[in-house]
Amino acid sequence: MRKLYNATGLLEAPRVDSRGRVLFSNVTEGGVYRWADGSVQTVIPARRGVGGIAVHADGGLVVTGRDVRCVHAGVEQSLLTLDGATGFNDVTVGPDGALYVGVLRHRPMRGEPVVPSEVVRLGLDGSVAEAVTGVRWPNGLGFAPDGQTLYVCEYAESRVLAVRDGQKHVFATVAVGECDGLAV
Repeated sequence: MRKLYNATGLLEAPRVDSRGRVLFSNVTEGGVYRWADGSVQTVIPARRGVGGIAVHADGGLVVTGRDVRCVHAGVEQSLLTLDGATGFNDVTVGPDGALYVGVLRHRPMRGEPVVPSEVVRLGLDGSVAEAVTGVRWPNGLGFAPDGQTLYVCEYAESRVLAVRDGQKHVFATVAVGECDGLAV
């Protein structure tokens, strides 16, 4: 194991871009960063609460926080807000290019109790649909290589759900700790 970066705060959402650079956020201190060739550069300054990052096909990044936002060449565009949502956590890209986003319905940093929430699908046409309901603090998201199964970390229940054809079942549980992120 090799330490790439040392910082205060809560580092989240690691992603590797097409050029092998590591993108990550600092939830509490703010910002999105890129590590490459032994140095770290700020990509998006100051944005707090980024729990998920997706690389956009046309360049730029899609990031979560209070809303889901695309940031490209210094221009920011809000892609998704939802009534009653306190923010958005992790994000992944589906096999058709749609975004799958974990919705927060509580404020974790304020110690609010966890309530059931959902994962929504944001289509390329801007349509929004519930993909998975009844998830207590959706966290890590990722698709199986065949694109048919969506894995969802259910942080508050210490388990990973597998969702296929609209049906969810428990894929894995942990005896100690929480399920905070995944890679497929």
